[in-house]
Amino acid sequence: MFKITILAVGKIKNQAIAQSIDKYLKRLKPLAKVEMVELPAVSFSANNQNKAMAEEAQKILKYLDKHQDAQPILLDEAGKTMTSATLADFLENNSPLILIIGGSLGLATELKATIKDKIALSKLTLPHELARLILTEQIYRAVTIIKKMDYHH
Repeated sequence: MFKITILAVGKIKNQAIAQSIDKYLKRLKPLAKVEMVELPAVSFSANNQNKAMAEEAQKILKYLDKHQDAQPILLDEAGKTMTSATLADFLENNSPLILIIGGSLGLATELKATIKDKIALSKLTLPHELARLILTEQIYRAVTIIKKMDYHH
């Protein structure tokens, strides 16, 4: 069974997005172990954005130190792009995974330098809440491809 942790900075405030994510997580329960872990976002102003991103990076690294058995992968628009079928192959051959989504400011440069593996949901910059929804749906889609279920067309 696949083991995937979606590690995200900040809480989801949009209830429609939260409900959609929950829908996919419930669908995934019998098929894979997928959990959403939220780290607290750091408050920031225009003057301390880099400091806030650095603090969030430290929280991510601290989490990863406690979960060294899993392969960390950053979600970043500069990462490797995949089709849904390619993602399915990747998930099938790589477990456990920790898929990391930054907060509203994105990911600190030092974190991008530390974690070499990166995938992109899009070449566009996505709001972090929407990125979580898209990622959760794509994990569900990938698992249904692997299990040969009727979802991906």
